[in-house]
Amino acid sequence: NQLRHHPQHDLSIGLCLKNLLLTVRHHGVFENVHSAFIAYSSTMWERKKEVLLSWLEEVLCRVENSENDLSYTRRSAGIPSLIQAILVTESGRNGKPYFRSRWSGC
Repeated sequence: NQLRHHPQHDLSIGLCLKNLLLTVRHHGVFENVHSAFIAYSSTMWERKKEVLLSWLEEVLCRVENSENDLSYTRRSAGIPSLIQAILVTESGRNGKPYFRSRWSGC
């Protein structure tokens, strides 16, 4: 029996990891989910970068708009970890094009 990759699973796996990363509170679980999300992000930059970019924009908009559901305590470590995981795994021949375009005016 071989494990087969189905493209529709990419989004399901990513949503599960993203939701866990943003909600889990146990340190050990968080570290494992963060590692898995980094591996996932590295793969998705090649397969469907628009998924990562939409999640990144969604989280950045939530932070910029300071929605009430965000907590800036240790328990919300998933927010910066999600942002960091997506940005550090971006690759490209011209450096990091998304990162540069998003923060060029800062």
